[in-house]
Amino acid sequence: MIFYRIFILIFLVVLFIKCSESHEDHNSIIIYTTGAEYESGNYLTDSVGFSEFNNASNKTDSFAHNGHSSIKLDSTHLYGFGLTIDDPKQGELYQASVWQKKGSTDGTLICTAEGKHGKVVRTFINNPQDKEWFKHSLSFIVGRGVDKLHFYVFSGYQKAYFDDVIVKRFSKIPQPNDLTKQLNIYIPDSSKTVLDSYIESALSENIIAKKNKKYVDAFIIKSNDSIPIKIRLKGDWTD
Repeated sequence: MIFYRIFILIFLVVLFIKCSESHEDHNSIIIYTTGAEYESGNYLTDSVGFSEFNNASNKTDSFAHNGHSSIKLDSTHLYGFGLTIDDPKQGELYQASVWQKKGSTDGTLICTAEGKHGKVVRTFINNPQDKEWFKHSLSFIVGRGVDKLHFYVFSGYQKAYFDDVIVKRFSKIPQPNDLTKQLNIYIPDSSKTVLDSYIESALSENIIAKKNKKYVDAFIIKSNDSIPIKIRLKGDWTD
């Protein structure tokens, strides 16, 4: 059995937060989503017309992860599933994901934060994809000095199909237990996916090789404050 052994200078309580229907406080969550099935003007929306993802002209019926439609990007249609959040609040947690059809290796899900302390968060394809559709995921906590958030997908000028985008906006970090007075580590889904791939590789080789000890992003969390950190697997053997 292999454990996540985190290389940091102090011992912290590790908190894996997996949001599920049974743990979500629905009064504190806003969900933006579309499967490219519904349109409203130049926007792709959901069945109730709440969400607004731009560039509806990218819609296609050639392939679909679910339903009958997706969006197609290429060298002339560079961006899709654009969503702007005009009023992000410090301390909010955002989780976003989108499905991409296997074929292009350059697709990515991106969030650009505008403001005094702006930044860019994006996904990377780390391993060959075996399934017909695969999922991009990212998570982050809004810090100080962020005025707007822009979510979108980009295909690197190559032909690519995307479907079933969802952005979850949490007004506070989900806490299954009362740990607000403790220091915790939050590992985003995108980082956990990378760690899982390193673990799978280590188990198959019976050793934690150097290639599986690369750092991934995480956060130290106390109440509504967060500090970006880097974590990795530690050790040599998988027993």
